[in-house]
Amino acid sequence: MLKDALLKVKILDGTELDKRLTRTTVKFENGLTVTLPNSLIHLVEITVIPEFVADWIFKAQLVDRFNLRTAIKNVTIDLYSEESKKVKEWLNNDRNQETFARAWLYGYTIEKEKRYRVKLKTLNDYLNETETGIHFYNDYTNNKTFTCKELEDAGFGWVFDCEGIEVEEVEE
Repeated sequence: MLKDALLKVKILDGTELDKRLTRTTVKFENGLTVTLPNSLIHLVEITVIPEFVADWIFKAQLVDRFNLRTAIKNVTIDLYSEESKKVKEWLNNDRNQETFARAWLYGYTIEKEKRYRVKLKTLNDYLNETETGIHFYNDYTNNKTFTCKELEDAGFGWVFDCEGIEVEEVEE
């Protein structure tokens, strides 16, 4: 007879446990609604990680089929990760190692990268991308935003340190 079972599901409702009650009604993805004792409910927060870490976890788990122990070794990261320096630097922090393990075991979401709108202060021109490449001009209606990595890859990493440039962080 099955005495104990662990059901790993996405709960749609009932995620706020009322500590005053002994039971909570939850609704699962498949539409099933059940009432469970609070002692049987263990909610795990979704771990948020940078994209380069998510890329490494994806490759290590699904492509190379490593276990967690192998995936956090520097030698393995050096040999198999495309962004090994960034991954190793991130994993040097003890708290990030715990975050990595939770993401590996329970799943994760990818941290949204900050986006920036870049403007020449004197001309009111913005950094935009056209068929001819990335350059300054004013679109007036839809000036492009860039991540830090996109700016660096395009050779515009210097905009963050230039007094004649206004860099605005934007929410998208």
